[in-house]
Amino acid sequence: MKYLRLLLFIIGAAVTVDGAVTVQNLNRTLGIGIFAEKNPWDFQLFLRRSRLRFAGNGGKYSTFYRGDIAGVPAKEIHITTDRSARQITLISIYFANRGDDRKAASDIQDARRIISGKLHTLLGKSRRESPDFVPVRTKMDLWQCRFAKIWLEVDKNEFIMLHIQPSAVRQPKDAPAKKDLSKNLERNGFGDVYIKNIPMVDQGSKGYCVPATLSRIFLYYGINMDMHHLAKMGGADPEDGTNVDQINKSIRFIRRKTGLGMAKISDVSVKSVSRYIDKGVPLCWCMHSTAELNKLYNFSRLNRPRAGSVQNWKRTLKKISIPRRTTNNHVCLIIGYNAGTDEIAVSNSWGNAHIQPLWIPVKAAKKVSADFLFVFQP
Repeated sequence: MKYLRLLLFIIGAAVTVDGAVTVQNLNRTLGIGIFAEKNPWDFQLFLRRSRLRFAGNGGKYSTFYRGDIAGVPAKEIHITTDRSARQITLISIYFANRGDDRKAASDIQDARRIISGKLHTLLGKSRRESPDFVPVRTKMDLWQCRFAKIWLEVDKNEFIMLHIQPSAVRQPKDAPAKKDLSKNLERNGFGDVYIKNIPMVDQGSKGYCVPATLSRIFLYYGINMDMHHLAKMGGADPEDGTNVDQINKSIRFIRRKTGLGMAKISDVSVKSVSRYIDKGVPLCWCMHSTAELNKLYNFSRLNRPRAGSVQNWKRTLKKISIPRRTTNNHVCLIIGYNAGTDEIAVSNSWGNAHIQPLWIPVKAAKKVSADFLFVFQP
């Protein structure tokens, strides 16, 4: 009997070793078709297998998700790919967080218990390690098999995330990609100059415009800084937003570590932004998001393509005026300019519908500007 028990123990333990953990086991545990035996990290094959529809750009894809993963309701799934956008380098699944969940603390602990339990049953005991895909020092629970590294990241008062990383991938976390960013510029016959390939981070309904905007910039430079980490570092409030000066002080060590310089600009004009846009560097704009400005966004989105010529559009812009406002503080990106029409292009952290630039005349931008722009650049 003693030997039989030992044999049963060995057989039971075998499910946690690489050879016995199958893609079927993993997919069944997670409740979604993430893994495959052949070409498991091919992005297009993953889309077919998981039946998810992603939107995004710049090597970062995201989707809102309305289903359970590992037995817990998930909110979003983010996919990071390599520069070719063919191979997945990281899958991040977002569950409860303080910004979206008033009961975050209790929901985070419940989610941790359920997810850890399922992974422990399949893969055995986890170990605490620091991952290589974030530039901040943090410990996560790690399970590893021949298919992947599976990380469970928990901050008891802030968020819970599950990260899935190919076993063979190591991601640099200390330096942004050293490349010619001007290659991301798009120019057209209308005189528009704007930056493409800036990843979208959707802040949702919470007041996370500052961390979401900063996250977009970091991701654009190849630094995997998540909105929720930045919100924690900057003391962001889901309703009252984030103090820009406070979060900039909090991320100094990341800027030093990644070699990002910072500059402040006090004027919104084609001249002030073009010197950065021409290098492929976006700007953070502190401004006031008003109803009148949102109407102008929509007017421009609808009518600008129909103008037919630069001269026609310039005549239209002469008739446009919005009142000066100093309420509804907001931060967004300036990603382009048009010197001929005296316009700037902005991009808000409001989802994939806002990836394309929104064009507004500088005279209108000055009416809602907080007269404060800042730039991070390698």
